[in-house]
Amino acid sequence: MSHKIVHTITRLDKGGSSENILLTVTHLARQGYDCSLIYGKTTDPPVELIKEAETAGVKFIPIESLVRSISPVCDFLAFLRLLVLLRLLRPDLVHTHSSKAGILGRWAAWFLNLLSLITNHPYLIGRSPERRQSPIIKIIHTPHGHVFYGYYGKTISAIFVLIEKITVIITDKIIALTKGEKNESLAYGVGRAEQWEVIHSGVDLSVSPLVRLSVGSLNSTNQLIHQLTNKLIVGSVGRLDPVKGYKYFVEAIPLITQSPITNHQSLKFLIVGDGTERENLQSVIC
Repeated sequence: MSHKIVHTITRLDKGGSSENILLTVTHLARQGYDCSLIYGKTTDPPVELIKEAETAGVKFIPIESLVRSISPVCDFLAFLRLLVLLRLLRPDLVHTHSSKAGILGRWAAWFLNLLSLITNHPYLIGRSPERRQSPIIKIIHTPHGHVFYGYYGKTISAIFVLIEKITVIITDKIIALTKGEKNESLAYGVGRAEQWEVIHSGVDLSVSPLVRLSVGSLNSTNQLIHQLTNKLIVGSVGRLDPVKGYKYFVEAIPLITQSPITNHQSLKFLIVGDGTERENLQSVIC
């Protein structure tokens, strides 16, 4: 009997968190687990990784009302839809990702757990005898970074911290991608140290479509490497979105190169990534 695992994320757009989840569910499905991925409103999905996951047997379930922005009506509808889906899917484990899906998904799983305890029988009709002995859904959450600062104003950020402090009480395990993320969350009072596990994001470079380069791309990359030989490189790698603060990186370049104590001839500045801010950054640089 395969164990049922449900993952949920707010958006399945291209980015580190989506790619991490898709690689995870694909691997789990190939290992024999029954995996479903519930996701919210998405505009730019990583199509190749999704096809790979579907081929492995992962089921994809969209919820249009699950949106990133705060919307009482949409949030309530998304919560109800999550309740219905979890009741139908009958999972042994719910693994939530990102803030909005993390909050709504965990409380939906907890509510079904509570229903099971109150009624003294499994909340899911049709559970096998083995599963009736253990009707409680295990709840895991991976924040993929937090929104305690940098994304919203002080008031909204404080509300998110408070909600996370409460929601972590019903969470069995929290997975941080780095020790820094874990330590910073603990400093905000989110969870207990024993609840946290650090699991670094891994990428299989031998098979991932994200690293398959065309001949033209390889030639361009080789030329760039040749130009950077014997240079001191100041670089940054990441998603080119406003919250990442790349404009400050660009603004700092003339301050460094114009400094009398800097040998700017040996310096090269490098940004590796893509995103919504790419054109803006290019226009400023050029």
